Amino acid sequence: MFLELKLLKIRGREEKKLNRENHEIFKVMEEYIVKSTLSFFEKEEVFQQILDIMLQSQMENKDINLFLGKDHKEFCDSIIDEYNESKSFVLKSVGFIEEFIIYIIMWLSLDMLFSFKLQFKLGSLITASLFCIITFIKKSKITNSSEDNIKSAIESFSYVLPIAILSKLIVIAVAPTINIDINMIISLYSARYFAIISILFLLFSELYKIKSNKVKIL
Repeated sequence: MFLELKLLKIRGREEKKLNRENHEIFKVMEEYIVKSTLSFFEKEEVFQQILDIMLQSQMENKDINLFLGKDHKEFCDSIIDEYNESKSFVLKSVGFIEEFIIYIIMWLSLDMLFSFKLQFKLGSLITASLFCIITFIKKSKITNSSEDNIKSAIESFSYVLPIAILSKLIVIAVAPTINIDINMIISLYSARYFAIISILFLLFSELYKIKSNKVKIL
């Protein structure tokens, strides 16, 4: 996530250099790409490449359509498709695990914050894991060609609360049948190895993404 934040900062700085017309075009393309299934890193990388093209066209006093074409959404779709096709299985897996870890940490952090204790229940961990899995399955079914689904699922996040409630109900219903004590307390200290491994994996994933994304597609 550190690299993504760096790219986000760079985007904000470069965006200010655009003239009014190109800035309006960029905002439209930005909104369209944000709704895609690309990862946060990939979106920021694409934004940076589009900004480079626009700034170059400004320096040469050329029409941006000469570089992007008249149909800007079609240009965006071509980028999205190329990223999805070129993404390796390992890179997809790393991205999935990274998001999974981040969601779990956020969920458990909120659980500890609300309880005012450095501990969480086993049920919270299971619910968070189930929530992540269902959410990823939901996201994987969203295609770039279905703009209405993207708006309802990604832009409004209207599915998050129902999935969270569903995950909780499933855990409550299933746990007793398989003899799992969802009220078992897990201290933050006892989960220290998970925390260390998670941090190391996040660092590894950042390095791997940097290496995997050296080659630009534009």
